[in-house]
Amino acid sequence: MPLNTFISCAASDSAIAHQIGEVLDELGVSYFHDQRDISFGEAISDNVQNALVSSSNVLIVVSPASVKSNWLPFEVGKALALGKTVLPYLTHPALELPSYLSNFRCATTVDEIKAYFRKVVADAQEQRQCFLIRYETRPSQNMIGARGHR
Repeated sequence: MPLNTFISCAASDSAIAHQIGEVLDELGVSYFHDQRDISFGEAISDNVQNALVSSSNVLIVVSPASVKSNWLPFEVGKALALGKTVLPYLTHPALELPSYLSNFRCATTVDEIKAYFRKVVADAQEQRQCFLIRYETRPSQNMIGARGHR
């Protein structure tokens, strides 16, 4: 599955989500952000659920506004139920985390997010290279079959 990030944030945090989106774009990571990806008139809950299912991880922008939102616990709960990696980004260090996020280490800067995804992308590229090397050095099934019939 390709790396695909779901960005969860309050509407008032869209500037932060946009900044994170720029970092992800720079690293070649696709992402879903409701304000960018849901068009006028589309069903929000259906699109959010579909995006959560297709994501590999969920980046949660934890802010004073988002901890008051009903969407935050829904999106975190759904992500955990689906076995997604949850990545909380704490916008205000003094902000008290909701209990359902208190077990997670939080990023506190966009630079931390960038470093995390840079490593994830590099690891994925390395794994892909290892797979390609293993695949290219395997004997062809046709060659094995041809040798067996002679």
